[in-house]
Amino acid sequence: TSIVFSMPGTANAEAVKDAVRALARQEFQGRHDYAMALHTDTHHPHVHLTLRTVGEDGQKLNLRKADLQRLRDTFAEKLRTRGIEAESTPRHARGVTRRGEVTPVYKIRQRGGKPLADARKMRQVRRDLEDNGGRLPQKAWDDALIARRNRVMATYDQAAMILAGSADPKDRDLARETKRFAARLTETTTQRAEIARSLAGQGAAQSAPRERGSTVDSPVRHQDLSKGRPERGGRER
Repeated sequence: TSIVFSMPGTANAEAVKDAVRALARQEFQGRHDYAMALHTDTHHPHVHLTLRTVGEDGQKLNLRKADLQRLRDTFAEKLRTRGIEAESTPRHARGVTRRGEVTPVYKIRQRGGKPLADARKMRQVRRDLEDNGGRLPQKAWDDALIARRNRVMATYDQAAMILAGSADPKDRDLARETKRFAARLTETTTQRAEIARSLAGQGAAQSAPRERGSTVDSPVRHQDLSKGRPERGGRER
């Protein structure tokens, strides 16, 4: 099991590594062997934490969504204690609607290759367009994405309204910033829609529809595992 912890280029790389080391000791030492490596070959210092899936007790590690969020929270906490400002928020709270690519797919793309998954997605979108007169049919997950976006926007709008009524000028300034941020969450263009538009540009369809609501975002990038010297841990020596 591999987990990548990344921070912006302005963060102290050694402090990031130390934060991950502290997290690994707290969460996994004595239960799962692990190795970690700091990479500074990109604009974002990042640490790969690789865990032995089968623990000392014979149980397999099974990280669910709530577990990953807990690790994000812990990572942010360890960073703050080392003088790095960090917060951990869910993807949708930041206006990021698209999941990051899995490591093998990203590594293929990084090397200039074309993942097979891209061709499969394009074939599926082409079939959808052909079967629906050049229109991209709305899927259940499209509706769910837009509903979640609307809930997030409503939450920010409510917070902005409360702050705007404060007697503190700083709160009112924060209200305006919150409104500006929420206003940027209106775009919900999915990867399917982007592929459809690309095909339309190639003459494969008459038009590529906009999804109802309409967030193009950059996926979380999993960096190359081939560089960096591993630091092993997980057992008391």
